[in-house]
Amino acid sequence: MKYSLEVVALCCATVGLLHVAGAQEATPENYIQAVVRGAGLMSWQEPGLSEKERTFRAEIEARKDALLARAHAVHPSYYDAASIARARENVARHPWARNWLDGQIALAEDVVAQPEGWIAAMIPREAPSHAYGFT
Repeated sequence: MKYSLEVVALCCATVGLLHVAGAQEATPENYIQAVVRGAGLMSWQEPGLSEKERTFRAEIEARKDALLARAHAVHPSYYDAASIARARENVARHPWARNWLDGQIALAEDVVAQPEGWIAAMIPREAPSHAYGFT
């Protein structure tokens, strides 16, 4: 796992906190484990959740569940049901449509067979540019 410089600096600056929490060395993982287990609380903080926090979390979960229960994902597509049906009919009826589909499937299978990172390697590091208007 990769951590930001801020997390590593915070981790290294809290060796005392980690020592109190029983950690052997100052690593981001040990820091996170110590903090989520309550080490390093401020003087006015108490370990655990307050009743107010428990109530808030329960209300938020209930609200989330209610929103998700009535949510219906709509996935827009360039092709509607009639276009898809027409394409299927063309593939079943016409050799040119079957040939085109077979070519598309072969291309997709070739791309899927490439090693991980193959597509990413084709994307330039610099901002994309277009040669429109250049001669």
